[in-house]
Order: sequence, then structure tokens, then C-alpha cells
Amino acid sequence: MKLLQNRIKAALNKLLMRPQIWQVSADTKQIKLINKNLAQSVISLQLETAIIQKKFDLLEGMLAQNQNAMSLAIDKFRADIQEMVVATLKQEEAFSSTIIQKKFDLLEGMLAQNQNTMSLEIDKLRDAIQEVTGATVKQEEYFSSTINRGLSEYEVAVKKLAENQFRQIEALFSLLLALKPEYPLPPTRNWAASPDFLIDLYCRIIEEKPAVVVELGSGVSTIVVAAALRRNQTGRLFSLDHDHAFLLQTEKHLSRHGLEEWVKTYHAPLTEWVPDPSSPTQAGDRFQWYDVPAEVAGLKQIDLLVVDGPPMASSKRCRYPAVPFFYQRLKEGGQVMLDDAHRDDERFIVKAWTTEFAMQLQKVRDSEKGLALLSKVKPNGPAQNAIEKV
Repeated sequence: MKLLQNRIKAALNKLLMRPQIWQVSADTKQIKLINKNLAQSVISLQLETAIIQKKFDLLEGMLAQNQNAMSLAIDKFRADIQEMVVATLKQEEAFSSTIIQKKFDLLEGMLAQNQNTMSLEIDKLRDAIQEVTGATVKQEEYFSSTINRGLSEYEVAVKKLAENQFRQIEALFSLLLALKPEYPLPPTRNWAASPDFLIDLYCRIIEEKPAVVVELGSGVSTIVVAAALRRNQTGRLFSLDHDHAFLLQTEKHLSRHGLEEWVKTYHAPLTEWVPDPSSPTQAGDRFQWYDVPAEVAGLKQIDLLVVDGPPMASSKRCRYPAVPFFYQRLKEGGQVMLDDAHRDDERFIVKAWTTEFAMQLQKVRDSEKGLALLSKVKPNGPAQNAIEKV
């Protein structure tokens, strides 16, 4: 408003300062006319100023009224905004509270579900632990039982081994005392005959005084048999071996001990031997057995047949042919001594002999390797298939 008043004053001053207004004219009419015009201009200007002032006042009133209205509107708008803010905050709080509650409910449900799941898992784990514990206890019991059983078996085995060692040493001392050798004997045990078998063989020859002895497989037993025959001053040994080099070693031992005259040795290579097709136990089998020399094959009235060969690696049940081949050459009451009678093959062989031939099993000695003693009986005489242990 002040700016408008200043503009009006500036316009009046400009008008009053016009030079043509103040020029002195000689013409009075013209001066009057100018004064009249000036007066009208001032009046017109004052009227205009008054109108402007009224407009200004009106505008100022309207402005003040508008300011009040705007102020009220602003206040109302501010109040509405505050109310909206409060409502929004409440909604947010309610919404947030609802969300939180839902999340809480969801988490609570998940927690309950997890607790149930964990409870089930814990139960399963507890059952598994109990099962493992039970299995562990059973394993411990089994291991303890196995260990105890193993220890017991080990103790029994060690005891049997110690007893067997003692028996072998005892038999060897007895054998040495009986033979009184001037030179060392060939090795015993392992693949060779054991001392308990040898002392039994020696004593049987001393007691029975056989005239004809046939031996299948030479070695230390050849020395023992020949020494027994020499002591009896009667009898003859016919010894066969498939291994020529080993047979030569046996002959050297016989020579050292001065026993050559009581023994006749033969190299008898292994060859295929076919049993009688009517054999109820061995029909269709094939064996690697001795190619028996004619002189031995022609023997009659054999008193003792010692079977300690061929070696079991040559063929299955490789010693079976001994009785089928020599049965007709054995005299009635003639005996067969079979070494390694504890082996399965030899057990089967003994049963086959007593089944197919008039052979009686007299005893099986519980020696280191087992000794089976059989005798030839009359064809219609008693047969004994069961093994009697002594």
C-alpha cells in the first residue's frame, strides 16, 4: 500500500513541475484556463486518490479477512494434518501391533512345531542311543565271550601243543634208546613221520616179527623198520619212493647205519591208477600212484603194509590205491599202518577200505598226525567201520 501512495505522490510532483504551467503569459485568459485545468486536475487526482485509498482499504480489509480465513484454514489444515498423523500413528501402531502379533503367533507356532519336531528327534536320538548302547553292550559281551573263548581255546591249544611236544620228545628219547644209533637219524615230523608214529612202528615189528614188510614212502621210517628187523634177525623190508633223489638220501642213511641187508629200495614214479569200476566209493576217479616194480607186485603173504605216501599234493585221496592194489597180497591177519589218519582224506580212505574190503579197523591212535591200524580178516568175518580212538 505504501508503495502505491509513493507512486501517486511522484506523479503529482511531476505534474506540478512542468515548466509550461509556470510560464508567465501575457494572456490572462490563458492563465485562468491553465489554473482551471490545474484545479480540475488536482480535484480529479484527489478523487482518484480517494478511490484508490478506498480500494486499498477494501483490499487491505479483504486481505486481512483472507489472512484470518487462511489462518483459520491453515490452523484447521494443521489440525487435520495432526489428526491424520495421530490417526496414521494409531493405524500404524495397530497395524504394527497386528503384524507383530501375527509374527509372534507364527513364530510361536513354528516354535511349537519345532519343539514337537525336536521332541520327536530327541526321542529318536534317545532310542538310537539306547539301541547303540544295547548293541555296544552286546558287542562287548560278544567280544568278551569271544576273547574268553579264544583264550580258552588258546590255552587248550597251548596245553595240547605242550603235551604233544612232550610226547614227541619222550617218544624220540625212547626211539633213540631202542635203536642206539651210531649216526644221527634223518629229520622227523613235518612231512616226515613223527617220533610217536615211529616208536609205535618199531614196537609193532619187535612184537609181531613180520617176515615181509612193504613201505610206501621212504625216509626215517625206513631206518626204524630196518633196525627193528635187524634186532629180530628176521624179515625183509621193501621200500618204494617216487622221489629218486630222496630215495638216494635214504639209501645213504641205511648204509651209515649198516642196515642195507634188511632193506630193498625201489624208485617207483607216480603214474595214473584207475580203480575198479565196481568200486562203490571211488568209481570214476583217477589217482597218481606208484608204478609198482614187478618184484614187489609179485610178493605174497605180506605181513605189514606201511602207508606214508604218496604226498597228498599228488592227487585227492592219493593213498586209497594201497589196499586195493595189495589186498590180495596181504596174508590173512596182515596189518596196514596208515600215517596222517587225522586228515579228512585219510578218514575217508579208512572208511572206503573197511567198506569195500574185508578190513577191520583195530584202532586209531591219537598221535601227532594220527595212526590208523587195520587188519585183513576173513571175507565173511566181522567188519568195523567206526573209528576206535586209543
